[in-house]
Parts: sequence; structure tokens; C-alpha cells
Amino acid sequence: MQLFTATVADIKVREKIKYTQRILVSVNNPNAPRKGDFIGIYPDPGKDVPMTSPLDTPLFWLYTCKSQTCTDDYKPKKWNLINFNVKDPVSEDLQQWPLPSGNYRVCLGNRGYEEVGDTLIECIPFKVKSIPIQAINNLKLKNRKKVYGHGDSITATFSAPMPIVNSWVGIYKYIDNPPIMSLPEPMLWVYLGCNNQGGDQKESNDCSKKKKYGSITINETSQDPLQESWPIDVGTYQLCIVLDNNTPYNNFKCFSQFEVESLSI
Repeated sequence: MQLFTATVADIKVREKIKYTQRILVSVNNPNAPRKGDFIGIYPDPGKDVPMTSPLDTPLFWLYTCKSQTCTDDYKPKKWNLINFNVKDPVSEDLQQWPLPSGNYRVCLGNRGYEEVGDTLIECIPFKVKSIPIQAINNLKLKNRKKVYGHGDSITATFSAPMPIVNSWVGIYKYIDNPPIMSLPEPMLWVYLGCNNQGGDQKESNDCSKKKKYGSITINETSQDPLQESWPIDVGTYQLCIVLDNNTPYNNFKCFSQFEVESLSI
């Protein structure tokens, strides 16, 4: 395993990380550690930007107490091992897990007073790999029905030989030429592993379950409270499995169409 090593504060992280793999950051701060010390993950702005230049709000972050809320009696340590993962404690800020593929920086910083803002002490780069194409190509989904009555729950079985946490299945209006590069927001959706929108964590709505086989049900419990999508109108639809949990939704596979028809009187 190749590691990058910083100088002022000794920060270590894998150079390349598989998609959805947890991110372990080892930090040894030879200076006097402070309660405001945190580890943040940022998009890498490029080689032309010095490593400790001020950056925008981190995508993910944790104080060195390994939480976003430290107890009053927490005593900062010089050495810490910080774990960024789908599971609690929640580390999300601007994005949800998993971290999209791309280039990033992990930084040791200090959260000062509001008027001062964050100060970055030391940063090092790393890369999150792309989703394996087999994880997309091997997805299978079979709708339980070809025709549903208006108001019926939509049910399906699925197969995901390379399951990914926080992947989900959504309902989309069927069109003759469906998108092939990215998908818009779904009408309704549920996590593939949890069969809900609430996930299985206490501090977030993330779903850490990975299932190779299973079933899902989409109904009135599967909608954003701010949207009125249920029951879906009479028409032609399709289900799509999406492996991204942050926009743009580029890694997906859509399946055969189904109908929603009016109930017989």
C-alpha cells in the first residue's frame, strides 16, 4: 500500500481508494492539539493551488474526537485514526456517502471563531476510483407485474452481485429514448438494501446494508414529504437502479417498462 506522508502534521491515507470503501485517515499532530482540530475531505482544486490554501466547506468532516459534536470533557490527542464511512458517527456535510469518484484532499484543520473561519494546517491528496463497470452491467431487476392498478404498490425483485451501500431504485416516466449519460431526480425511490428512505443509521438516513438479492416495494411511504408523487398517474413507467448517491446520477441501469392503469369500476 502506497502512502502519502505530510511534513508539518503527519497525515496518512491510501493513495487510491475503491468506490464506497471506508477512508481511514491517520493523523499525528506534533504541535499542541486543540479542541477545534478536525479532519476534512475536499475536492482537489488542482496542482496550481497550494495544499494548505483556504478551501470551501468540506464534503465530509469530523473533529479529532471522531464526531461532529465532541463532549465538553474531550481532551485532544496528538495521534488520531479517523474513519469516514457510511455508518455513524455521521461525517457528511455537502454530500452523502459514498464519496463520488474523483480527486480529493484530506486536511487537518482547526475550526476557529466564526469571524476567523477554518484554518488548514496540512493537506494531502488521494483519489477515489470509479465504480467497476461490472457492478452496473450485472444488475438485474424483475418487476412483479407488467400492469398495476392506480394506487397499487410497485414491487420488484433484484440481483446485485457487486452490491454498493446507499444504492437505490427509483421510478421514472418511460420515454422512447431514455437518458444514457445521467438521470434526473426520481419520482419515488427506496434504498436497495434497506427498502426504505430512512436507511438504518441513527444520525443520518444512510443505508449500510449491502444485498446481493432482495425485493423492494414503492408506495406512499417512498416519497419526499415535500413532493406529492403518490399515487403515480396512469401511464408508462420504468424502474432504474442507481449506484450514485450524489448528483449527477451517472452510474445506473434501467429496466423494462410497466403500466399503471385506472381501476375498473
